[in-house]
Amino acid sequence: MLEVHSTVTCPARADVAARLEPLLPRQWALPADVVEIGAVEGQTTVRLVRQDGTTIAQRVLPADEPCAAQAQIAAVMIATWEGRLQAQRSDGALALPEPPAALVVATPRPPPAPRWRGELGGGPLAALGQGGLGIAASLDAAVFAATSSWGVGIALVGIGDHQAPFGGQPGATYTWRRLELGLGTALTLRAARWSFAFRGAAVGGLVDVRGSGFAVNQGTTSVDLGVSATFRLGYRVGAVTPWVGLTAMAWARDQVVRAAFVDGQESLPRYEALAGVGVTWEAFL
Repeated sequence: MLEVHSTVTCPARADVAARLEPLLPRQWALPADVVEIGAVEGQTTVRLVRQDGTTIAQRVLPADEPCAAQAQIAAVMIATWEGRLQAQRSDGALALPEPPAALVVATPRPPPAPRWRGELGGGPLAALGQGGLGIAASLDAAVFAATSSWGVGIALVGIGDHQAPFGGQPGATYTWRRLELGLGTALTLRAARWSFAFRGAAVGGLVDVRGSGFAVNQGTTSVDLGVSATFRLGYRVGAVTPWVGLTAMAWARDQVVRAAFVDGQESLPRYEALAGVGVTWEAFL
């Protein structure tokens, strides 16, 4: 009786076993071989091994195929290998001949399945809010357990100049920019080649404000705290996933802009939206 073991979720062990069962005739006397499906250097590999660990056959599944197709390919490969073994048994051989001892020693066992998966991404963004359209950019990283969709993420976001008029001084303006660091949860879900990513983070950083058109132009830099939520839709091509994304940011307190010897004040926006495109690179660790 064949046993199917797997350390990956694509293809699923149950899916491979279900597709394999109708391909194996009931009259075959199946040995206690083991099918091992796992990730080796970022590639999904199918191995047929004896119970003593000796490899009978091995092949890499095509990474660009959806999970259902990979399960079907794996089932057909396993059935083909077992068919060849059955043909040899019908010719009078009860099993494949044991390889020589030197060959057993020289054949390395595959490395253990990776325990971690990392993502590194970033791209240009457009900042939408008070002060018109601005330019921004993001760089982020996330770490997941190899078989989990949830992980921990960190992100660096730079938001370029926004400019608005200062109501108390005709012709005067104030300009602000932000540099923020976020830390929080990361979620990546996949369906075939499509991927959906969510990042939620607590954000802290610096906001820099400069005046222009006043009798004396001044500026200041202060600390700002807030939260952010990012949503991305991507299409995976190998280890790289191009995406389009939207980020919403909210700041915990009002940032008030005042000018010396000028009546009135202005407030920086407490909410901002960022939209853009980028790429994410994935690797197993």
